[in-house]
Amino acid sequence: MKRNIFALLVAFVGFMFVLASCQKDDDITVDNIIGTWKSDNDGECKRYTNTDAKDSYKLGAGWWVGQTTEAQAETFYWKMEGSTLTEQWPTASIFIPRIYTITKLTASKLQYVDSADENFSFTKQ
Repeated sequence: MKRNIFALLVAFVGFMFVLASCQKDDDITVDNIIGTWKSDNDGECKRYTNTDAKDSYKLGAGWWVGQTTEAQAETFYWKMEGSTLTEQWPTASIFIPRIYTITKLTASKLQYVDSADENFSFTKQ
C-alpha cells in the first residue's frame, strides 16, 4: 500500500512539473507580438506585422522617437521560433541578424535578452 501511495505521489509531482513547464511559454506566441512596441528604457519603437516578407520572415519597422517618425521607420524582417526572436536589419547590401531570447511576452509587455546578456523591455502602444 505504501508503495502505491509513493508511486502515485511521484507521478503527481512529475505531472505538476510538466504542467508548470508548459505554462511558462503559453503567452510566447506570434499573436502576442503583433503590434507597436515602445522601449521602456529609451525612445526605440518597433512595429511587428503579420505581413509575409521573404522565406519564413514577416515585415517589421523600427524608429526612434524624437529622431525619426514612424513614417521614416526602417524596415526589417523578423520571425519567431518558440522563444527565439530573430530580426534581420539591412546594412548596406546585407542583412545583419539580431537574435534574442524572449523572457516575457504578454498582450502588453515584451522582454528579451540578446547574446551579450543585455536586457530589453517594451510596452505595447
